[in-house]
Amino acid sequence: MTIDYNPLMIVIPDETGNEFAQQLTKAMGKEESEVVVGPLSRACEVLADKTKGPSYIVIDVGEGYDDILDDLDNMAEYCEPDVRVVVVGSVNDISFYRSLTQRGVLEYFPKPALVSEIRSVLMSVGGESGAEDASVISFMSAASGDGSSTIAMNTAYALSKGLQQKVVLVDMDYQFGMIARNLDMEVQFGIREVFEYSDRVIDSTLIKKMLVEYSPGFYVISAPSDLNMIPAIKPEMINSLVNALKETFDYVIIDVPHIWTPWVSTALNEADIVVMVAQLWLRSATHSSRLLSSWQDVGVDLESVVTAINRSGAKFKQALTTKDFERVCNKAVDFTFSNDIRVTSMAEKRGETIFEVGRSKLANEFKEFAKYLYTIHEEE
Repeated sequence: MTIDYNPLMIVIPDETGNEFAQQLTKAMGKEESEVVVGPLSRACEVLADKTKGPSYIVIDVGEGYDDILDDLDNMAEYCEPDVRVVVVGSVNDISFYRSLTQRGVLEYFPKPALVSEIRSVLMSVGGESGAEDASVISFMSAASGDGSSTIAMNTAYALSKGLQQKVVLVDMDYQFGMIARNLDMEVQFGIREVFEYSDRVIDSTLIKKMLVEYSPGFYVISAPSDLNMIPAIKPEMINSLVNALKETFDYVIIDVPHIWTPWVSTALNEADIVVMVAQLWLRSATHSSRLLSSWQDVGVDLESVVTAINRSGAKFKQALTTKDFERVCNKAVDFTFSNDIRVTSMAEKRGETIFEVGRSKLANEFKEFAKYLYTIHEEE
């Protein structure tokens, strides 16, 4: 019997492991995984019926592990040569760990195991992670209109111009992305080449086709200029795109749209740093709290999240204080940007970055923010 291919198999000892399986599936950027309930011998039976085995296997052995070594030897007969296997269990035994690694298991995690750590191990093997010294930073607005695109664009320019880094800014807001227009750039290709042609191989030729140089060392992959329905986007394509870009650039900056889908989850999980852009008002604080909770559920390490308050000093009818925001979100504010409407409007009118307009407090803040992110990366 032939069973459809699924790249991710999760083996759990009983139904209590379903929540773990769901969290791991989301963290891996998959819409669904193949969950096998029962001992590892049951997974061997499932694999025996397949014409092609999964790329990733996560095994929760529960409390016991007496038969797992024999079962692993048996399972190897039905797996692809490059399959990546991680084991989770309640036993903390160094000899058991060594026995697993001798059989090709990537890592053993004693419970409680963090989904983010499991994902990191699975995705960092076999060239999946791109260049080791490249950094990926994803930006996302807590609420629509909070300004992540402006923050991402000017931060990317600051990393390139001020810190002499080779930077690419990817506008993933397929429907309403305005970065290319805000920089007065004429583009023919862009993120559409990945989103609309999901079966393409992402190689250097395609990357060169999508890239447009704004200034020396600063490149943009733009969103489409016309409005279309969002196509079905495979999370694996986001992973492949990011890894391909990491081979060429020091920094991959991703402007993530304010929507919640499996491929958005992948764009966040691919990042070394996630910048949540918010404002000091109730709607933004509420959405920030919801996002942080959802991100944690899909495996985003909240320690990697940087909270940036945009338009600080703006007067809203129900404005919050920084302390109010931190209390609602249970997370500290890391950085604030001034509400300089004059400079921001001038930059948009000219089709330039904040820096190119001239000296300003806001330009200095972006310079300091770029240094802040750069320092985090250098310390890792």
